[in-house]
Amino acid sequence: MIASLRRTATAFAMAAALMPAAALATATPTSGELVTSLIGRWAGKGEAVFKDGKHEPFKCVVVYFTDKAGDQVRQTIRCNSERLDLSLESNWKVKDGSITGDWRETRYELKGSLLGSVDPEGYNLYAENEFANATISVRTSSCSQDVVMKFSKEVDLLTAQLKKC
Repeated sequence: MIASLRRTATAFAMAAALMPAAALATATPTSGELVTSLIGRWAGKGEAVFKDGKHEPFKCVVVYFTDKAGDQVRQTIRCNSERLDLSLESNWKVKDGSITGDWRETRYELKGSLLGSVDPEGYNLYAENEFANATISVRTSSCSQDVVMKFSKEVDLLTAQLKKC
């Protein structure tokens, strides 16, 4: 699973908590269709790799809310392990396949900006603030998401597989 997730990591991974895209059909869906297919609760497990080289399993729940057109997204992310306790909220706008927005880590009271894009297989985000940055890549289908997040600080890499069905 982790090797597969690493192969899909082409862009971004961040604790913001990550983010959009979904059900693929034979025709290429619009970014609005991809975003609205995210609606709901996604849960699963993953692995955190820390800068000190230690690996640790974690559990994660991500919930997406969108408007009908898929132009606005509100996301909450909760991931926990022995060393990791992430509680993120993000709000983004999607226009012509581009994502802009902000994120907030509620436990440690951090916040920052998001930039990214939606493509037919998911979305890529870049999250930053004055202390750190992260890239997030989310590959998605109607029932699953493969998430890869790469950070600039204590956590090096988070990989997770989330399910909705």
